[in-house]
Amino acid sequence: MSAIFRQPLPTYDSAQERDVRWFGFDRLLGVLQAHRTTQPLPLIDVTIGLTGISAFKATMRRFPNFLQRIAAFRVISDLEEEPNRNRDPDRMQQFSQLATTRWRQLGLLVVDMFNTEGQPPALRLFHAENATYQNVSNRYIDRETWDCFKAVLPAKVEDLALRLDKDEADPNRTCTLLEADWIQLQSFRLVATGLGGPDLNRIQESVNHFLARHQQLEDICITGYVDVGSIPIPQTFPNLKRCAITKSKYANLAPFLARHYNTVIDLLVPTHQAQEQGPTLFPPGISPNLDSDSMALKVLRTSADVAGSFVMNGARPRHLEIRDVRYLKEFKFREWLFGVNEAAEAVTCLDLRVQTKPYEDAEGQALLEAKFMRGALPNLVELALTWAIPKYSTALQDAPEDVRGLGCRILENLKHQTSLRALRLEHPHAAVLPPDTLIELKSDDALPPRLEYFTWHATHVNVSQYFRIGRISTVQPEILSDGSYGRGSIGSVRKVRLERLPDMFRSWIDDSGVWHQTWRPRARNTLFDHSHSPPRLHS
Repeated sequence: MSAIFRQPLPTYDSAQERDVRWFGFDRLLGVLQAHRTTQPLPLIDVTIGLTGISAFKATMRRFPNFLQRIAAFRVISDLEEEPNRNRDPDRMQQFSQLATTRWRQLGLLVVDMFNTEGQPPALRLFHAENATYQNVSNRYIDRETWDCFKAVLPAKVEDLALRLDKDEADPNRTCTLLEADWIQLQSFRLVATGLGGPDLNRIQESVNHFLARHQQLEDICITGYVDVGSIPIPQTFPNLKRCAITKSKYANLAPFLARHYNTVIDLLVPTHQAQEQGPTLFPPGISPNLDSDSMALKVLRTSADVAGSFVMNGARPRHLEIRDVRYLKEFKFREWLFGVNEAAEAVTCLDLRVQTKPYEDAEGQALLEAKFMRGALPNLVELALTWAIPKYSTALQDAPEDVRGLGCRILENLKHQTSLRALRLEHPHAAVLPPDTLIELKSDDALPPRLEYFTWHATHVNVSQYFRIGRISTVQPEILSDGSYGRGSIGSVRKVRLERLPDMFRSWIDDSGVWHQTWRPRARNTLFDHSHSPPRLHS
């Protein structure tokens, strides 16, 4: 290993503190403070990497009044990839100590947010579940840090997101936040990775007690459990609106959902449960009690088979998200959707992901050429298509997919979708687009007549680009029946200009100062909120 990579890991981020962007942030706070003499300081939504905590604290020491104006705090664990414990134990020890120190700095910073000298703290959202490396098994948060969070957060936080990992096996690092009563909590997201054995049982018991004490929750997302057996979910949440629980088999999930069909608007049903023997979410004791009027469901994210069972039992979702089918025929739309007029007319959003296998339609042509929706979904406002193609396909190196080819073919296939306003295409071979890209259509007016927004996602670099559709018409003189020219003219669209929109155009700020951003879970692919009729842009 070269000497440069064996340098001691820094405890304090002096290099980050010298970053010119921090100086710019410093100047911005100075200007705001100088000009807000008669009005309160603005509310702030912070997203920060753990490695920037010491630099952020240094800035906040100069402007302490802004700490109390932080309405949302999202921290991402962006430490370098964990060293190999066996090959380099000394560096591993440095790494874990540095991680613990930075988390402890964060804990003390959060406590400072609540030192408001009689003014109520602004913090309403606290998220600490994301990491740069998704396979991280330890984050090295110690009990002192958890207790700092526990001392202040439960009194005010309304939106909480946590990650639990192998640290739970160490009594000195066990998370204590689930022991507290969060009196204002409305949204709870828990990601649990790498748990097993007695620790899994203890965590499961802790989660169950937490849920039982917080029946005011309106949004629950619990995911990431590994090797979980059949676990009952006995709780009832009278105001539950959004639900994504992947910790239980269908036999126990079915009665839980049955108690909430009259309130849940947005539902994710796990697809990995399909291997159960005779799985059903609608056993005989439940099905007779359901009809389309008793289901509040507007957004359904699941497999094609499960979506079909919901529709056949009376659900009329407006937004359907269906993932990881290998062939178009696996959607089975003609069996459960196209032939049910009321269900087909209800759909305003379709979000589809086709997962191809090596040497099976390696370029995703089947989805590209699909015409299965023509006229079948008359009220479709938004469509998202994702190709999941094996990484070792050679097409990425040989012929990056250009929107001028892929886009014009899709647009032509969709030209009969008269209600379509937004289209999203995601392809692993997609090239990032230059500004003001022009698409030459295959024929006159070969695009949906009401299309306004286009999203292009290049999977291999994880970049989404947002565009407004600009139509370029050609004008031709009117030709009368006798072959002579009339006084009028006829225009048709032959080209489309993709007018770039800023990446943050989808964000909106609520009354508490929290930004609702484009990467929020379960809403990455869509621009419209389809829980409303008619759908409206997220705003």
